[in-house]
Amino acid sequence: PAELRALLRRCVGVTHVFMGDFDAGLATFQRALEDDVCAETRAHLRMFRALTLIKRLQRTEEARTEIDRGLAELPAGPTASARLHEGWLRNVKALTYFQEKRLDEALAEERLAMQRVGALHGASATHLKINLISNVSVLLETAKRYDDALQTWARFDRMSAQSGENFRKHHRYRQGGLELFSGQRGSALTSYEGALESARELRDPFHAQSITAELGRLRLDEGKKDEAHHWFEQATEAARSVGDPYRIAQSLAGLALSEDRTDFSDAARTAGLTESYPLAAAALQQRMASGDADAIRTELPSPKTRLNRPFDLVNL
Repeated sequence: PAELRALLRRCVGVTHVFMGDFDAGLATFQRALEDDVCAETRAHLRMFRALTLIKRLQRTEEARTEIDRGLAELPAGPTASARLHEGWLRNVKALTYFQEKRLDEALAEERLAMQRVGALHGASATHLKINLISNVSVLLETAKRYDDALQTWARFDRMSAQSGENFRKHHRYRQGGLELFSGQRGSALTSYEGALESARELRDPFHAQSITAELGRLRLDEGKKDEAHHWFEQATEAARSVGDPYRIAQSLAGLALSEDRTDFSDAARTAGLTESYPLAAAALQQRMASGDADAIRTELPSPKTRLNRPFDLVNL
């Protein structure tokens, strides 16, 4: 019964956090800790408290204290379950160092976590291993070690075939970004186009619009206006499918630039319809009013290494 109560309180705590009541979430996790639960459950609850402190409240020192308490509660001579919990705890501890830009310490924690779970199998262990590889890649990218980040990310290649189209979409996109930043422009374009192919296979206009608009900007930056026009046409079509005035306006502005037009009235009028991005739309309108092509271009989306952004229209 104590373990069941802890599970239910954890669910309630998570719900509080998602609803923005972080103090209630922390208190609910703490209440579960006060019950007669096993060491692994206590470590898991410490991790949820730490995640709330670091991700929602930016209280890194307190978050690290929670992690250290969780680590101390795990039994010595750990079982597979304890090793798995230690891996998750160290992964979150790495996040606290990352938030403080202490990249070497973050990397050390991620590698230690991988040592703990490297020989484990099962869904949770596999999930954690993917998370660790991804996080190490991000740490190396943050340190501008793009070749190393790309080499780390390539460890996912063998998983793409059995992980489905959605995994391939995100994997190819990040690979393209890392290739671009490491100077492998041709390979980057191939990877981005592979991500776009996956998005279309999934009938995903959100990510298709994001990728095509970024490819249009990339070609504009290179002075290849015919190719930019090709991508911005597709970006405009996808943006209309999504129904986002701001992204439609960006794509229309890109089309105008690719045709050397100076009339941005259609794009400016469309930008004014957005309710999701009023500040960004106002900045785009101001650039278009100036008629400065280079200034307008800076307001258009450029390629990144992570593909999560298009869903920010859904604002809880």
